[in-house]
Amino acid sequence: MKELIRSNKAFRAIIVSDLFETIGAVLFNIVFLIYAAQLPNKTLAISVVSFMAVMPMVLQAFLGNMAGRIKQPIKYMLDRRLFQTVLYLLEAGLFFFGDLKSWTIFIPLLLINFVSDLTGGLSSMVSMPIIKHVVPNEKREVANGLQTAISSIVSIVGQVLGATLIVIINYRYDVFALLNALMFAIAFLALFSSRTQLEQAETESQIAIKQSRAAAEPSSASSPKKAGVLKMISASPIVLFILVFGAMINFFGTPVDAVLNLMLLSHHALYFPPLFNTYGQSVAVYGSVFSIGMIISALLMEDFLGKMKITTIIILLEFVMAVLGLTTAFFPNRWLLLILMFTMAYILGKLNPKIGAMMMRVVPEHQLAAIMGIFGSIMTLAMPVGQLVFLTIANVYRPADAWLVMGISSIFLFVLSLVFYRKSNLTSDDDAATQTNLEIGQK
Repeated sequence: MKELIRSNKAFRAIIVSDLFETIGAVLFNIVFLIYAAQLPNKTLAISVVSFMAVMPMVLQAFLGNMAGRIKQPIKYMLDRRLFQTVLYLLEAGLFFFGDLKSWTIFIPLLLINFVSDLTGGLSSMVSMPIIKHVVPNEKREVANGLQTAISSIVSIVGQVLGATLIVIINYRYDVFALLNALMFAIAFLALFSSRTQLEQAETESQIAIKQSRAAAEPSSASSPKKAGVLKMISASPIVLFILVFGAMINFFGTPVDAVLNLMLLSHHALYFPPLFNTYGQSVAVYGSVFSIGMIISALLMEDFLGKMKITTIIILLEFVMAVLGLTTAFFPNRWLLLILMFTMAYILGKLNPKIGAMMMRVVPEHQLAAIMGIFGSIMTLAMPVGQLVFLTIANVYRPADAWLVMGISSIFLFVLSLVFYRKSNLTSDDDAATQTNLEIGQK
């Protein structure tokens, strides 16, 4: 990992640029939530902010399609960071001159944040073909793991730092917006510093895209109707396995934090006295352990678990989820819960980087952003639905009942995965994925 950062100037520039961009986004997201809580109708304001925050993730399929049409990715990535710098300078002006208690100021601020997050998602999609040619195949999982680790670390530290810093500067939201603009300006400079190397990767990417599109045209012309997304998914066992069971893991796994937070309200035996003997402290302990598990896992992509196949990791994760649900429902114990949360996080930390690296290897170059966008949208849509279902169970009945349903469902998911795995005869990730053409028909 150190060698990759030290010797690969283009990748180092992307990492540093993404770091400052993520810092800016995380810092301001928590501060904007604090600002929303000071509005007259704070419950509605916070709900609107939370809803708008997930919309860019839900729209990943749309963003992936848009990314495939951008002809100059590096220029877009640079222009976008400058654009975000200007957006937050505008936001600083609104904070300074506007009435902070008025929704007439809140709505434009909300739209600015939404546009910033949306263009950020598009920039991430645009960068995928570039990263593919910047990082060698054998180092791609390590590179993805490093990006995941940085994002997780910034997310943990940034929320605490943002909430603390806004108090120190006496809730001067205009000053904070200027700080955010500075973060995006630094992100621009970091990327601009390696523009030559990145443009070389862009050229290689465009050549590969043309070759990929040309290779796909004869097979597309031979059929009366071009292959659709569903046909692509059903034709490739590994892609179908990842999509179906990955979405189900998000459905059953995403509500873990929310259900645990509800359970902690009444189960004081799950606290950690004498140091962490309050509800808030206990929530922070479990959340921190989960995040630390993700970070350590992402940084150690070449350990024994990192050498396993994606399908094996998914099945292992389902087993851990089943144990977590059942033991917490019947035998809630803080140390066992902590170990299982860390284990679940450690397995998850391997999964996303490996899926991203595998998709980069096997998906046709000209459709990489589009297919990854569709995957992202489907995976994301399962998350709020799972939250709604399990939080409803926890509120109408008991949190223990939600854990029980989660555990039993995970057992069925585990068994179903094993059956699918054996019937599909999945040998290795790449072999299974390339058994068929992963092409989405072009419109």
